[in-house]
Amino acid sequence: MSRWTMLGFAGLLLVAGPASAQYIGIFMDPNASSCGADVGPNPRIDLHVIAILDGSVTEFTGAQFMISGAPDTWTPQNVLWVPDVGTVISLGNPVFPTSMHPFTPGVNITFGDCQRSSTNARVPLGRVVLLGPPTADNVRLRVTWFDLVPTDPNCPFITDCSPGYPKVCVGGGEIVLNGPPPANCGVAVEERTWGSVKRLYD
Repeated sequence: MSRWTMLGFAGLLLVAGPASAQYIGIFMDPNASSCGADVGPNPRIDLHVIAILDGSVTEFTGAQFMISGAPDTWTPQNVLWVPDVGTVISLGNPVFPTSMHPFTPGVNITFGDCQRSSTNARVPLGRVVLLGPPTADNVRLRVTWFDLVPTDPNCPFITDCSPGYPKVCVGGGEIVLNGPPPANCGVAVEERTWGSVKRLYD
C-alpha cells in the first residue's frame, strides 16, 4: 500500500471516528442557537459561521473550511463573506472560488492571537451575508473541507495553539434555508490532530 493511500485511509479514520461536540457551524444568530432560516425575499440576512469548542481543544489560532450547497442563483455579488473582526488573515471565500483558490471554494482564517472559547464555547469566524439572492426551498449549506496542500486532512480543521500549530479535525455544521431545520446543527468527528496521524506514515 502506497504512502498516500495510507494517508488517505488515515484521513478517513479521522472523519469516521467517535462523535464529539467540536465543529464549525452555520447559524442564524451569533449565539449559535438556530441552524434553520426562512430567507424569503429579505433584502439582507447574516449567517454566522462559528467554531463550537465543547470538546477537549479549547483554543486555536486559525481554521480552514469551505461551505457546500450554495444554489446556482448565488453569486459573489449577492452573497458576501465577511471575516470576524478578530481575524488578521482571511484568504479565499468559503462559498465561491477566488483567485486565491481558483478551483474550489474555501477559506483560510488566522487570528492575531490564540482564541480561547468563552464560557459558552463559541468563537465567531465570520458571516455569510445574503443580499437578497434568489433562494429555493430546502437549501442545505454544509461546512466541509477542501484540499489546499496534499498534507491537509480531509476534514474542516482548526490549528491548535501548541508548538507547530497542529491541525485538528473538527466536524462540519449545516443549516437549512427555507425548510425544516436539521435534527443536529453539527456533525462532529474524533478530536485527533492530523499531525499525530500523519507522522505514523512519514
